[in-house]
Amino acid sequence: MATLFINIGATTGATLAFLTARYLLKDTVEQKFGKWLGPFQEGFAKNAFSYLLTLRLIPLFPFFVVNLVSGLTRVSVGTYVAATAIGIIPGSFVYAYAGRQLGTINALKEIASPNVIAAFVLLGLLAMVPVVYKRYATKSA
Repeated sequence: MATLFINIGATTGATLAFLTARYLLKDTVEQKFGKWLGPFQEGFAKNAFSYLLTLRLIPLFPFFVVNLVSGLTRVSVGTYVAATAIGIIPGSFVYAYAGRQLGTINALKEIASPNVIAAFVLLGLLAMVPVVYKRYATKSA
């Protein structure tokens, strides 16, 4: 259930940032993140849903940058929300699981419990996804 709440909250926050960039801060966002706009525009022009889903599953750029720069593209709000909600499910699950396991620690010796170690492993694997992707992407290119 926590994964669902995390997902709803994160998707809502990302969408608010997207809409803010699109309608209120367009000039500021273009000035600050304009150097990243070209590749984003190209990716969104090819297939907005798949491109955004990939950016969410493999976080090559910080999410706040993706949120803001996406607001400057022609992607529809519906496509943005759907790709974001689906793409952040793995991270939402990992964070919810880690939070639950870390919340069970009542003594120092419990840090080495299998569930807490699994939570740390999952967090580490999630953090490694962009590194592995970059290495694989450069070898196949």
